[in-house]
Amino acid sequence: MRYVGSIPYDRGITAAMVAQQSLVDFSNGKGAEAIKKVWKKLKRL
Repeated sequence: MRYVGSIPYDRGITAAMVAQQSLVDFSNGKGAEAIKKVWKKLKRL
């Protein structure tokens, strides 16, 4: 299994869960940006 990145702690994750939205749709914080970056790497595999 290849390492593609990590997702840092982000308070926006909890807020997105409470709002019943995905983090990427809810926030542009560090967590959301990390998820986008990991997703781009996964798409290239």
